[in-house]
Amino acid sequence: MGYFLYFSAETWTLLVAFVTYAYWPYGTFKKLGISGPKPVPFFGTMLHYRRGFFNFDQEC
Repeated sequence: MGYFLYFSAETWTLLVAFVTYAYWPYGTFKKLGISGPKPVPFFGTMLHYRRGFFNFDQEC
């Protein structure tokens, strides 16, 4: 747990930039008022396809 405090400023900056880059594009449809499943960073809605394409399309 104490290892997190020893990261350099550059590492923290890159980590914040990486997380921001992961979440940034997923707010676009929400801002436009388009409903749909909430995407997961880096996977999008791909994980929802496990239930099948037909069920996924019916839920959206």
